[in-house]
Parts: sequence; C-alpha cells; structure tokens
Amino acid sequence: MKLRPLPPLLGLAVVALLGSVSPASLLAQEAAEEPGITVRLQGGAPAGENVVDEALLRYLASRGDRAAAEAEIARLKELHPDWEPPSDLFGGLPKVDEGPLWQLYESGDYAAVRSRIEALRKERPDWTPPQKLVTLMAVNEARAASEAAAAAGDWASVVALFDAQPAAATCEHVDNLWRLAEAQQRTGAGEAALATYARIITTCPDADHRFATLQKAKLLVPPAELERLVGLEKARTGSPERLAKLETLTARPTAPAGSRPAGPDFSRIYKPGASVGDARAVADAVIRRRDAAAARKIGWIYQAAGDDAAAAPWFQRSLDWAPGEEAARGLAMSLAALGKLPELDALAARYPEVVTQARGGQVAVAVDRGDLATVLKLTRQTGKPAELLMRSWTYMKLLRPTEAQLSFARVMAAPDAMPLQRDEAVYGLIRAQIAQHLFQDAAQSIERYGLPPDQYNEVQAELLSQEIQVAFRQKDYRRTVALLEKRRDFALPDRGLEIQEAWARYHTGEVHTARRIFTRLDRIVSTEETEAGLAQVSRKLGPGW
Repeated sequence: MKLRPLPPLLGLAVVALLGSVSPASLLAQEAAEEPGITVRLQGGAPAGENVVDEALLRYLASRGDRAAAEAEIARLKELHPDWEPPSDLFGGLPKVDEGPLWQLYESGDYAAVRSRIEALRKERPDWTPPQKLVTLMAVNEARAASEAAAAAGDWASVVALFDAQPAAATCEHVDNLWRLAEAQQRTGAGEAALATYARIITTCPDADHRFATLQKAKLLVPPAELERLVGLEKARTGSPERLAKLETLTARPTAPAGSRPAGPDFSRIYKPGASVGDARAVADAVIRRRDAAAARKIGWIYQAAGDDAAAAPWFQRSLDWAPGEEAARGLAMSLAALGKLPELDALAARYPEVVTQARGGQVAVAVDRGDLATVLKLTRQTGKPAELLMRSWTYMKLLRPTEAQLSFARVMAAPDAMPLQRDEAVYGLIRAQIAQHLFQDAAQSIERYGLPPDQYNEVQAELLSQEIQVAFRQKDYRRTVALLEKRRDFALPDRGLEIQEAWARYHTGEVHTARRIFTRLDRIVSTEETEAGLAQVSRKLGPGW
C-alpha cells in the first residue's frame, strides 16, 4: 500500500499535535476570550487577549514541516496583526534518525548498536537513545551470556550476571529466572534458589509458566521443598483440573523390586519424570553404543528442562547415527530457541516442513516471553500469515508503525491467509496508520475493508476525537458539539472531551447545559479546570446561580 505523507494543512497539523487538548490550553483559550480570568501556563506569560499561542507553530517547526508552519504563521498573523514569528523556529538541529539503530538491533549486532549510539552522542549531545532499545539489548545480552555460561557449567557466572542485572530476571523474561534459580541451586545457594522459584510462583501471572517452573524445580530441589512450592501454587488456583495436574508433580512412584544392574540402567531415561541426572548417568554409555533412540530421549529430557544448548548436541548425534524426522524436529526446536538461524536454514534443506513447524513454535514462545528481538529474527524471511501477524504486532510494540503497516499489508495480500487473519491484519493496518497520524488513510481503509463492530467503534471514536480537537481549536463550537454527539454512538466521552463539550456549549449559548456538565465533573473530582468553568458560567448567568 502506498503511504501518503501528512498534508501540510492546519487541521491535520493540529491533529498531529493534539492527541487531546490539555486542560491548561483550554483554560488559556477561555482566558483569552473572557475578561476576568487570568491563567499562567508553566514557563509562560499570563494568558490574555494579547497572548499568542505558538505551541503548534513550534511543534511543526520541530518536525521540519515548513509548509505547515508557514500556514500556521499566516493564521496567527491574521489573528494578531502585530505579532512577528520567532526567529529561532528552524534553527534547531534535525531529528536523529533512529531507524538504523533498530535495524542493527534486529540483526543481533549489539556491539554495532552501541558503537552507533556513542557516535550519535558525540554528534548530538542533546540526544538520548530510546530507552526501550537499551532495555531490550540489556535483557537479550543477559539471556545470551547466561545461556553460554550455563552451557559451559559456569553457574557462578550466571548468578553474578543476574545479581548485576536484576531487571533482566523478571516474570516478563521468566526463562532468565529459571536459569538463575538453577544456577543458585548448583552453586550451593539452595535457599536463594527456593526463594527465586517461590517468587515466580507467587508473583508471575502466567499459570503455564508457573507450572513449568514447578517441573524445573522438581529436577533440582528436595521433595519436601517441591511440596512447599506446589502448595504455594495450589493457593493460587481453584480449578479441579489444575489441582489434579499439580498432584502429579509430588506423586512418588514405588521403587521396582529386584537387584540393581551392574551397568547403567537405560530404562531410567524412559520413565515418566526422567531427570537431567538420569540422562547424565547413561550419557557415556549411549555414546559408546551409538544408541540413536537413547540420544533422542536425552535430548528431549534436556529440552524439557529448558536447556536447549545441552539438548541440541544429543539430537544431532541421533540424527547422525539414524536420520529421522523425530531427531530433526528436536534439533530444529532447540536451534530455533537458541536463535541459531544459519544452522536452522541448513537443516531446512533436508527437513523443510519440520523446520517450518519448529520455527513457528519458537516464534510463539518468543512472543509469549516478550523476546521481541527473537520474534523479528525468526520471522525475518517468513511468508506465513500467522508469523507475519506476530512480526507486525512486534513492530507496533517497538513503536515502528511504518514497518508494521507494510507487514500487515503483506498478510492482507497473502493467498493462504485465513479470513480471521485478514481481519486482524486490517485492524492492525488501521492502527498503524493512526499511529503515524495518517487519519485520512485510516478512514479510507475503514471504508474500503470494513471492521467488526467492536473494532469499528473503537477506531471511529478515536478518529472523531481527532476531528473534535480540530473543530475546537478552530473555535467552530457548533461543529465541536455535533462531533461529540456523533462520537457517543461509538464510545462515551472521557473527562477531557466533556470539559471541551462544556466550553463548546457555553460558547454556543447553552450556558445552563455547560453549567450542568461542569457541576457534575466538579462533584466527581474538583480541579482547577472545573472550578474555572463554574466561575465563568456563574458570571455569565449572574447573581443567584
């Protein structure tokens, strides 16, 4: 879809500036029109009939939109013939293009991202990098470093890493919490490990994550402590099915009769609840015997424990000794979880369907844990509608609506997209257009593609809110009231819109209606805005009101 630039018209420029009109600007406007009200805006002069509101002009200049700025200058000079525009409007530095930083981030080259950030800071001391970018890099670097340390058995480094970066180990990044707890247990800090597991169980909102936490704890903590953790989870759930599922974690199987075999007992890795310890006990014998089935089983055990770095070599051994789809599936899942795309692509040459399924599954996992970098990495070359949708919404979360719009458009054009996927893509495309202030494009998209009732109401209410801001700023109060009434067909007004309605009705002669609105709002929460409105209405109505 062709993206049209925002036209340099006053109305749309106002929309771009005003998601909503601030209470301070409302007061300033009323003070300019009504004697007896003096309001001082932060950092400005007393509001009055000679004060020129340059906020919109400076906003347009900051964007470098000279055509729209000149239109605003002409409007202000018409209202205030003696006013002269500021001389420093376009003297500021141009906006820093942060797009290359996100592209480097998406490629996983964090060193290049930091190098570019330092270069930009030297060029522009006034600029600061996006906080979301900095946070995502820190979390993903902590994840990668902790995975590498765990794979090398350096558990002390894992603990030290998360002690230094506690923000990387949160419910949002629960895999890091799992790794921290295992590292604490393996370094002898059993109490700390239990505290970490208990923190997940008592504070993290995702029930599946909490159950997986208990499964991982079962491999490492004593049975009594596991029962205590399971008790914490039972306190959070009332579902009979979930309680029954929790009971399976603490069930203790009866030990088999008979003497212990002299060699490694291979049957131990095939029993329900087989642990990493069971896998390690038979690992050397599996390699000596080149047992492909046992190697696959060990791979699944490590994968269930969340250790894909340890699982991948076992799946690879099984694939080398006896090629087959099961081993390929396990290897593909581990490679995708580790973000090893070159190895995954090489495997796809032999097992394309297996790799496609594994990649899609890991994309969903990355979405679930908020690993946005991995989502973009795994979907970089995808053409599957479901994965494109996940990629599109990830762009929206990263505040990159232009790329999101293009990605949503790909879903809409995909021949294999399901109707519900196309509907979601249409909604996403319209949201991306609104995020870019392409309101005319959004309105045309609604007319062209349509939306389900709930989404249609939501989007129409937002677009009408923008029209209301334009009408109010242009002092077209009758249109403001008409638009507010039209918007009620889609959503109830918020407090800011109701204050605008009160002033609009005041200016159209509906003073008693304005008084009722100001009175109701003041009774809910009395603020400077409602008090000023009531005072002005009382002056207008005269004594006795």
